[in-house]
Amino acid sequence: MQFEWNATKAKTNHRKHRVSFEELPQFSAIRLQRFMKIPAEGRYLLIGTSASRRLLIVAFAERRDRIRVINARRVTKREREMYEKENR
Repeated sequence: MQFEWNATKAKTNHRKHRVSFEELPQFSAIRLQRFMKIPAEGRYLLIGTSASRRLLIVAFAERRDRIRVINARRVTKREREMYEKENR
């Protein structure tokens, strides 16, 4: 699968969350910890560790043979605690 995104959205996301969409294609090589579908929106959320070893949440949509990145950010303190509890 290939990743794609809107260049303007990528810049906004980096400015707001300090997460570059360029880092996300590396998610294909990691163990995904949580994967959820949000049916009403046709979007998915995943929590995983990037190649730079940051725990991130990524929102995306599937587009044929591509993954359209919508948002990516570091997990919150609460999300990290839940992640650590689930992965002890």
